[in-house]
This record gives sequence, C-alpha cells and structure tokens, in this order.
Amino acid sequence: MKSHISILILTLITSFSGCTELLIPKRTESILLSNIPFLALFFSSSSSGNSSSANVGTEGGVVQSLDGSFSLEVPSGALSETRLITVTKDASPIGNIPEGYGKGTAVYKFEPEGLTFIKPASFTIYYDQGQMTEGGFEERAISFYYVKNDSTLEKMNTLSVDYAQNKIVVEVKHFSFGVGLSVQVWLVASGVISNSVPVSNIANNVIAELSDFAANGYASVGAYFQANASVLGPFLNQLVAVLGHDPVSTVFPNEDFDGDGISNSEDPYVASTGPQVSIVSSGSTYVSANGGAINTTQFVWKSTKAGTYSIRKGATNCSTGTVINSGSVIANTNQSSGTLTASSDLLIGSNIYRICVVSSGVTGAITQSFVRDDTAPTVSVTPSSGSYGNIQNITLNCGDVGGAGCFRMAYTTNGTTPAFDSTCAITNGLLYSSAVVTPDASITTLKFKSCDSAGNVSVLYTESYIVDSILPSITINSVLPGSTIQGGVSPQLNWQSDKSGNYTIKIGSDCSSGILASGTNVSGSVVNGVAIATTVSAGAQLSDGARKVNICVSNLINNVGTSASTITVDSVIPAIAVTPSSGTYNPVQFVTATCTDATSGCQKIAYTTNGTDPSFDVSGIITNGSLYTGSLATPNNTTTSYKFIARDNAGLVSGITSTAYNIGTPPVSIDFNTSSTYIRVGSVNSGTIPTQLTLTMSSPATSDTVIGINSSDISSLSVTNNGVTILTGQTSANVLLTGIVQNLAVTLSATYNGVTRTTSVRVVGASETPQLASMTSVNNSVPIGSGLLFMVNLDIPASSGGEMISLTLSPSVSGTVPAVVTVPQNQISANFTFNAMVGNSTTVTATLGMIFKSLNITIY
Repeated sequence: MKSHISILILTLITSFSGCTELLIPKRTESILLSNIPFLALFFSSSSSGNSSSANVGTEGGVVQSLDGSFSLEVPSGALSETRLITVTKDASPIGNIPEGYGKGTAVYKFEPEGLTFIKPASFTIYYDQGQMTEGGFEERAISFYYVKNDSTLEKMNTLSVDYAQNKIVVEVKHFSFGVGLSVQVWLVASGVISNSVPVSNIANNVIAELSDFAANGYASVGAYFQANASVLGPFLNQLVAVLGHDPVSTVFPNEDFDGDGISNSEDPYVASTGPQVSIVSSGSTYVSANGGAINTTQFVWKSTKAGTYSIRKGATNCSTGTVINSGSVIANTNQSSGTLTASSDLLIGSNIYRICVVSSGVTGAITQSFVRDDTAPTVSVTPSSGSYGNIQNITLNCGDVGGAGCFRMAYTTNGTTPAFDSTCAITNGLLYSSAVVTPDASITTLKFKSCDSAGNVSVLYTESYIVDSILPSITINSVLPGSTIQGGVSPQLNWQSDKSGNYTIKIGSDCSSGILASGTNVSGSVVNGVAIATTVSAGAQLSDGARKVNICVSNLINNVGTSASTITVDSVIPAIAVTPSSGTYNPVQFVTATCTDATSGCQKIAYTTNGTDPSFDVSGIITNGSLYTGSLATPNNTTTSYKFIARDNAGLVSGITSTAYNIGTPPVSIDFNTSSTYIRVGSVNSGTIPTQLTLTMSSPATSDTVIGINSSDISSLSVTNNGVTILTGQTSANVLLTGIVQNLAVTLSATYNGVTRTTSVRVVGASETPQLASMTSVNNSVPIGSGLLFMVNLDIPASSGGEMISLTLSPSVSGTVPAVVTVPQNQISANFTFNAMVGNSTTVTATLGMIFKSLNITIY
C-alpha cells in the first residue's frame, strides 16, 4: 500500500515555469471543518501546470513525467504520422467538474486537442487516497473522465486498477482534458456537504456505482452495499436527514441493505421522516392472459400518515410513470388497488406499481411488482427416449422464459395424460420431485407437463424408454453329426435360450461381423426354454476350414447374447507318404508311413502285406488290414509288398499307396503300374485311359515270359490274349483290353511266382457324362503377387473335345484365374493358376454343369 500522503500541487506562474509542491497528510481525520474552505479553494485553483512532450510517430512511443506520476503509452499503428504529444498536469479545463464528484487526481490536458488515435493509447496515473477507505466503496468507484467544454463528463474505459499502489490505467481514444474522480460519500456522511442539490447528485452517483455491482465482483446490489455498509450506512442516514427520504433504497426496493432477509421496500435501512407506505397483502405476483391460467391480481396498501397519494405504473420515482389512481389517504387505513387484469392492465414482463404518498411536503413511496407471463413453460428430459442397457434415472428440468418461473411438474407412466387446474394443482398424475426410475426388462412410456407460477401449462411431452440389462444365455444341446464334418454335409445344432427374443444364426468371428447363415431355422423368434433345431446348409458358407457358427439372441434393446460352435469342414482327402521308396535293399528296411491333413487332421492309417487293399467302414473301423502304429521291419531275403490307406477326422479316406521291397536277392515279382484306370465301351484291343495299363516285372525277363491276366467280369471287360508277353530283356508289357458293357469296377488279376497283383478298370458307357469330382490346391494360402496351383478332377475321362470347367473368384478383386480350364479328351484332370492381388481371403469356385467345387484361400 502506498503511504498515506496526498500530494497537492500549486503551480506558480513564473518565467521558469517551475512548480511548488505542498505535502499534507493523506488521511484527513485531523482536518477541522474550518479547513474545508481552504481545500475547496485549493482544488479549484488555476495553474499553467507542468508539461511533458515527445514526438511520437507511427511506430508508437511513451510520454512520461519526470517525477513518474503519469505516463502515456501510444501503441504502434495508433498514429498515421508523427505528432508532437504534450501532457500537462494540473491544467485548467474549460468546463467545470459537476457537483457530487471529488477529484482523485490532478486535471490533465492532452494536446493537440481533438487528436483521435487509430488504436487507443493507455494512460497510467496515480490517484490520491484521501479520505477513501482502502479498497472500499469510494476507491472502487474512482474512474478517469474526459471533462467536456459543456461541463459534462465522458467516462474513459478502465483497463486496470491497483488499489495497493493507487494506480489506475485507462484507455485514451482522443485528446481533451481528463481527471480522476470518485464519489464524495464521506463528505456527505460527515456533514461537510449538506446542500440538497449536491447531496442528490452524490446519491445518484452512488446509485450508478451500486448498479455496477457485477464489475466489482459482487453477486447483487445488496451484497455490494453490505460489504461497504460502514461507509454507505452513515451516508444513507445523512440522505434522510438532508432530503427527508432515501432515494438510494427507493431505487432498489427489492434489495436487502441491512441483510435481515427483508427487502428495502418493507424494511428500509433508514426510516424516512415522511410517510411510511407498506403493502398489506397482495394477490398472485404472476399472472397470464392465457385461458386456464391466473388472469387477475390486486394489492392492498396503507400509509402511516394522511395525505395525498398516486399509484403510478412504470415509474422510476414519484414524478414519472402513468398515474392509474390518485386521491386522499387516511393514516393507517387499508387501500385497495382494485382488480388488475392481465390482458388489459399489465404488459408482458415486469410491471412495477409505485404508490407515492405526500404528507406535509415529504414523499414516501413503495413499489409492488407483478409479472405478466403469457409464455408456457417447457420441460427438458435427461436422458431422452431410447434403448438402454441399464436402469435409467430420468430427470425432468422445467424452463420458463416468461418470468413467472416454474412451479411444479406432473408425470404419468400408465399411459394417461397428466393434468393441472388453474392453480397448478395436479388433477391427474404424480408430482415430479426426484428422478423417475425405469424398471428393467421393460418398456416405459413417460408423459409429463409443467406449470409455471402464472398458471401457464406446457405442452404434453412423451418419451419412451426400452430398458434391458439382461443378456440371453444360450445352451447348445448337440451338434450333429459332430464338430468335424466332411464337405457337403449340413450340420444340425440343437439349442435353447433362457430368454425369449429374436435370433439369428451367423457364420463368422462373432454376431456383429458374421454373415447370416442359410439353412432352416437360421432366424426368427425363440421362446424361453424351448429348443430349436437349426440346420446349416452345406456349400460356400461351410467351405473347408474351421467355421464358427454363432447363435445370436437379442434382448429388448437388441443387445445380443451369444453362444457358438466351431465346426471343422474338410473336403480334401488326407495324403500318405511312405519311406523308403520301393526298391531292392540290403539289409532289412524300416518302412514308415506318414499321414498329413491340413484341415481336420489324420485319424489313423491301415496297411496290408498280402496284396489286398486295406479299408475302413463309414465309422472308421478297419475292415481289412492292420492298424499302423509305427515303423514296419521288412522280412529278409524276400519281396514284401505293402499297401497303406489313411483316414482323417472328417471320415475322408486317402488313396492307396503301394510299395514293394526286395530284401537280399528276392524272386522276380510283378505289379500293375496303376491301381485304377478307365476304358470306354466299344474300345477293342485297346489300351486304357488316361494312363496306359502295363504289367511290370521287378527285373528284366531272361526269356519271353507269358503272364496270364484274369477279368472278374468277362461280360463287361475282356483281356486281349488273356494276358501279356514280356519279351526277353524287357521289364514290362502293355495290357490291351476290350470294353463290352458299362461297369464301375472290373478287377484284373495276374499271378507270378506265387504272388498275385490286382488293378481296377472302370468301363465307361457311351452315355456317361464326366462330372466334376474335386478341386485341390497345393496350399490353402498364398502371398500377394504370387501364384497358387490348382487341379480340377473328373470322375471319368473327358469326352471328345475335352471338358470346359468355369472358374470364378469371390471377391473378384482378390486376384485372377482363367475364366475356363479345359480337361483334355481322355484325361481326368487339368491344372490352372490363381494369381493373388489383394490381401485378405477369397473363394475359388469351379463349375461343370450343375456341380461346383469351392476352396477358400487366405491371401497375405
């Protein structure tokens, strides 16, 4: 805080333009009333002042006094050209400072007069604390003003005030005279100023300052007054003593200056010496012109003294407004305003009626306010209608912009409409007092209205809430024929839900991203506890691999309970490899058979050593041969033939893989070069297709060797010359056949050195049409930019001209395949290449006639 010293400057007109300073105490508690004429003379004295000047250009600049008491800062861009700026302290303005203000600073003259800045300058000065309480009402009221030539003031914009340093920074837009002024409350309170005219002026200044309560950090006029009651209380007492009434409290009738909870209009801070007017009773403060609302009101008043009265509408004092009633009043006798009708007597909004009583020349007054509100209230709701996964607490908030304010809200949940009478009493529904709680697993329809204090009723609002926090729980009772199936099989899932709702069956990772399955009972409604049998159709949706079948049941808000079964689909037969390869060995060999199956995995391997084919039944039981459990040791000094067959977990069976081992010096053996082949009906003394059937000896013939071959059905297939002759030095001879009648499988057998070998020949009828049997690939995944080899296979050799098989991709952008691959005449297979272009996955489909085969390929 600055030391409490006031610096008052008397400027003497000398040839040196010097100045003389007079120091007096900052506080004036010890100043006698006899000193006041001297102070008045001192503050109004003229002087030529002392000046500070500087040339300021477009870049800006600062004009500062030598003693640091003021500085003017001109920002860059404030001037369009260089000007000589002069600030004169203790100047004499042409106009006078109006009564009711006290100077807190010297008068400053800014030159050249009339200069206007493009951008405002800032002026920093220090003001005199004087009699003002530190940080109190008078100090907060200090502002810097232009003193105009016509003796009026223009308030400058205050940028900042430092009460501790008594420093104020203001915005200067143009040049004239300027001075820091405050409201002279203490001069009135102390009785120094007692003339009614300046006292009234100072009262008006106090009213203006109190009205600016928010800028000073207060919530209301009353709060601002109470914080400064030590200064303003004596001031109000002196107002009543000088004027006979309190104009400050009159302007703020609804404020509470003494803080006792009763407004100034009923409990003034200082009782007036004139008549005291009070409101005895009042009708509704809020009225409306709307039908069904509160349409009329009235008030009753009385005066402590007899005299004349006037009731004025819209008056700010007892000289303004419209007089709606007047006459004589008897002391302490109730007077009625009469009925006030909203539609004819009151305007929309606040209507203030001022009752003024004049007794012995002194006026007493009180105001009564009414609000006409013709605007219906509104209601907002949180949350709004919708579907929710947990219980909701519904909050209603009433809004009223017409001024009456919300009175109450009513609501129903039974489908009826809430209603009010004209006094806002609820005639149907419940009073809203706290959040409405929605029940779980149900649909709640909420209807609500509001009523304001004027009796206006809002429109009807309706919101609907679907609340369900419980997800269905799903039990899968069975999956048939099992969780691992062959391609082309349609599995059936038997399941049930513990909650009723709509359901879908989706194939994919989950219920959100999965694709709706095709089949029976794949969508619809499920009843709690009632089992449903769903069949998922075989086809592209159940292509090879692990396929997750999701059972998705929705509750009321479509949140989904799920259960899933992963079904492995396998349409590719297992592969079997045997090591070592067939041949002559010395010493004994250990034969190892290995099964591979990329999709469902291998289940078991069966084998024979007697020349017959190993086999399984449909359940996987070995019907011929032995279970392979590990490496097999070959007998020594003999030829041993092995036949292996594998079965995967989907029940698919591999082809038979045959090997023969000559250990030591075994006898010569024979074998057919293939286990199965084809010939057409009508082919005479012809070779087989697509592979020529031959009979091969294990070592070259030492002489022409005739080996007989028997047909199991000579009516369907006959062997030319009933066998073959292997010429000297040769190891094999072609087997020639004649196709007679269509037959799926005719067995040919040849015996040599006590060992019999067999092969199967299918006799293809003239009317038989090749069908697409399978499509395989060397892998089930391929990198982007690479090719993957596929093979299509027919059930019988292709007809004349070959068989054209159509190829498609889904999605088509995933890569390329030829539109058609042709299996040549008399061949049963053909290859094509898929070229991968876009990552993710694709389905390759081959179609011949009505039959198609598909493979899913992963692209990475």
